Amino acid sequence: MNLTARRGLVPPRPNLGPEPWSETQSMRAVYVALALGVILASAALYGVWRHRRIARGKAKKRPAAERQGATASERLIGLSGSLRAALTDRFGTSYRARTTEELSADLELGQLLGGESFEQLIQFLDQIDRIKFAPVRTPNRQHALEQDLAEWEPRVRDLVTQIREKPSAAADPKQIRRPRVIAGRRRPESERR
Repeated sequence: MNLTARRGLVPPRPNLGPEPWSETQSMRAVYVALALGVILASAALYGVWRHRRIARGKAKKRPAAERQGATASERLIGLSGSLRAALTDRFGTSYRARTTEELSADLELGQLLGGESFEQLIQFLDQIDRIKFAPVRTPNRQHALEQDLAEWEPRVRDLVTQIREKPSAAADPKQIRRPRVIAGRRRPESERR
């Protein structure tokens, strides 16, 4: 063999352009599109199923005040929730988050309810705050709460009715007595005057 001999040049292969698509490649795109469609449809069905399940759970869940076997404190807290709902319906969503002290300083609410009803509202909400946030200290507290519940149920029902009724002639703001709150507690009747 002669290694020094020159070989001829081999021309490069001609560029034939893009290769034609085969059937397997086009079917792969169809399969990917089908898989994506199945995933999206199952996600949508799961979302609808979950939304309906949550809605059914909320429909079955009754407020603590209406549940059978609810404690007196739960029922009192439920009454305050109905009061807050009435305030929210009448004055807007900001009233749901107002504290008892903020409500006691609200002149518009005082004008709507009048002196005695306004004092009852503030007294009730103050008592509910103590039930929610103060620790239980007496063993016979449940009996006392049941008595409070029997006393407050009709009064709160009247307050809710009074808040929800249509506005009438406004009361004179000078006749409204606002309860004085000192460090979260009401003053005794003897100290007010």
